[in-house]
This record gives sequence, C-alpha cells and structure tokens, in this order.
Amino acid sequence: MALAVGALSLPALALPASAAGTTYRQANGPADCVSINPDGSLNTDPGSCSQFGPAGQGRSNQQARNVILIIGDGMGQQEITAARNYVEGAGGRFEGLDNLPHVGLYTHHSINKKDGSVNYVTDSAALGTAWTTGTKTYNGAIGVEVAGRPEQNLIEVAKNAGMRTGNVTTSEIQDATPAVMGAHVSTRSCYAPSGDFKASCEADQRVNGGLGSISEQLVDTRADVTLGGSRGL
Repeated sequence: MALAVGALSLPALALPASAAGTTYRQANGPADCVSINPDGSLNTDPGSCSQFGPAGQGRSNQQARNVILIIGDGMGQQEITAARNYVEGAGGRFEGLDNLPHVGLYTHHSINKKDGSVNYVTDSAALGTAWTTGTKTYNGAIGVEVAGRPEQNLIEVAKNAGMRTGNVTTSEIQDATPAVMGAHVSTRSCYAPSGDFKASCEADQRVNGGLGSISEQLVDTRADVTLGGSRGL
C-alpha cells in the first residue's frame, strides 16, 4: 500500500507489530490508555491518551508556589515533532518533555532598527527580549527597545515583588537567551567591560555612563540562583 501525494508515491507508514493483548501506553494519560492497538493501528479516540483524559485539566483557583520557565533556544514544535517521530515513532512521547502540564506558543518578528519595519527573521536576542519584557525590538538587542531604552524583564519584576529567582542555562550565562533575564545592552556581544570579550558597545560601558556590560549587569541583577556553562575561559 502507498500514499499518493501528487506525482510522488510514498510507502505507507510501518507501525510496530505486537502480540495480542500488548499495551503501548507511550503517554502520560490514564492507565487504561492504549496509544497503539495490538494490531499495530493507532488509537484515534480523541483525548483518551492525553494527560487529563477527554475531560481536560479543568480549572482551579489555587496559586502556583513555583514557576519554572523552560526555554529551548531555537527549538520550535517542528523540531520537537521531528525528533519525537525519529526517536519514539508515530504516536510516541518523550517521557520528560511531553509530561510537562503546560506549553506556551507564540509568534514573533523583530523590528529593523533603521526604519522600524518588520523583520521576519529574528534572532535569540530580539526574541528573548520579547518574551521576557513584552517588547519587540531589533536583532541583537538585549532587554532594550528599538530606541535603546531599557525594558523591565521577568527576573526584575519577580525580585521587585519579593520573589526568589533563578537563571540557569547550559550555555554561557552571557549568551543572548539567559542575558535577557538580567541585562540591558544595545548589542548581544557586549559580554564584558574589558579583555577579549569586550565588544564595540562604548555607549553601554560604565565609564561612559552606561549600565555596563552583560557580565556586570548580571552581577547587579543577581538572581538567587545563577548557573551557566563555559567557553573554556
């Protein structure tokens, strides 16, 4: 059997064969959920294998004690889906990622600094500034709007409200995505005030009246827990 797509003929998807009575849960839903039936066909009952079943999660007036925001830099649903299909197969699930109770998605574009027009190709700095401050800006900007004015970020809001905060990353802590949680500079490469990692960001330097480099500002913001990777420095 084949699936015809225009003039292209593709072989049908081969589902795993299984012995009668075998249950493939591959989900974090109800214990009686079967995502792949014993004959190898997929379960098409809507919602039966979702985490909270067909009824959904429901609503509650309870407040969360802790909020952990996990950012997969450069990782959208298409990358996750491709990896899931490759590793777990059709109808499969990642034990960790797919067990998270909430996933948020939003679209974004950056802004060209010269004329304020739309830039459909954004970078981590502009995107990070958008989700942590709610402000669209130009590519390369860390925590500032198009004119260079600092915008308050999530960690600053939380600290001002008396909450404990953290900023943890597998990259260097000055990288664009973690940097937007604690710094406000005109260019993402403004890592340090001196040395090999001093970028051309003179207006941001403290000796010139600026807020300082990313490293200096991260120390000032001082999340209660700050962990980052290394560039072999």
